[in-house]
Amino acid sequence: GQAHEITVPGSGGAGAAEIRERFEETFERHYGRLDRDKAIEIVNLRVVAEVPARPPALVPLAAGVEGATPAGEPSRRTVRIDGVPTGVAVHTRDSLAAGTVLAGPRIIEEMTATTYVPPSWSVTVGRFGELDLNRNPTPTDRKGDE
Repeated sequence: GQAHEITVPGSGGAGAAEIRERFEETFERHYGRLDRDKAIEIVNLRVVAEVPARPPALVPLAAGVEGATPAGEPSRRTVRIDGVPTGVAVHTRDSLAAGTVLAGPRIIEEMTATTYVPPSWSVTVGRFGELDLNRNPTPTDRKGDE
């Protein structure tokens, strides 16, 4: 005779009697009454499980020569930087070897993402292909260091 469900917490290995007892306690607490002769219907069952997992096997990229040009000639694209049309080199991510360092502005494309390296930033390709973007200090940034 109830028009909505009640969530009842459970534990691993709970049997029908324990589930019924928890439901009745929760129902009585919510509604202040209980009819023990009524049937109980389970309409949803939620399970949370933990499965041990091994960390992924990371495969290092082939090392490049620091400062080397990426494999293949980059294409170019015109983008607006601070409102000014600017020609920018476009690289495919898989053309970049570990240790490659590129100054912005650059665009690095791959199947599922595009990385934009702004002017006054650089990107370094890490051992496993990760892209580490760093802001290069400008002359005005260095004045405070003196």
